Amino acid sequence: MLSFLSHDMKAPQARALAFLEAQKDPASATTQANFYNHLEQCLTMGLGMINDFINLTRVKSFDLKREFVLFEDVVMEVLDQVYPLAKVKDIKLVSELQDEDGAPVLGDKGYLARSVFNLIENAVKYTLSGGEVNVLVCRQGKWVVLQVSDTGVGVEPEEINNIFDDFTRSDKDSVAEGHGLGLALVKTVVAKHGGEIYCESEFGKGSQFTMKLPSCEL
Repeated sequence: MLSFLSHDMKAPQARALAFLEAQKDPASATTQANFYNHLEQCLTMGLGMINDFINLTRVKSFDLKREFVLFEDVVMEVLDQVYPLAKVKDIKLVSELQDEDGAPVLGDKGYLARSVFNLIENAVKYTLSGGEVNVLVCRQGKWVVLQVSDTGVGVEPEEINNIFDDFTRSDKDSVAEGHGLGLALVKTVVAKHGGEIYCESEFGKGSQFTMKLPSCEL
């Protein structure tokens, strides 16, 4: 954690300052559009780190709300948020929502939405341009199941058992920047809902993340 706080959380701010300094030099200054784009990326990444760190700390320390949630509605809202990123990368985002009742669960809608977002956004981030991400919601017995599969870079076999640990980052972070908090948050939220989360992956071909939550009757 100390390494994360002292290095990772400083990195976006340091990069933003570097862009600001470079912009002062006419010889190295970029266009205004590129400058603002780089600055926005740095600030967005930094804010994302802070939010995930706060959310992970909170979810570990406090009980979650319990309310009736149609999980398919949560997934559809997240898909709307992630679609622009997929479009920019020319990634086909396919969804299949199979439960005619909307996949009802009892849970904390905000934290469930954040967990679903982390899974789908990760799939898009780690899938190269022209690839595909598939999102499936269905009912399997007592479980509401979310499966997020991609044609991305995959996970090394020796890393599979550790990817849900706090502050764990894969070597694939050379493809897309990460800070090792997103999947840790997902695991904690799912566990607090009495659910399960696991990953199956073939390095170089893609991954499938499966989230299971206890279903509830309408």
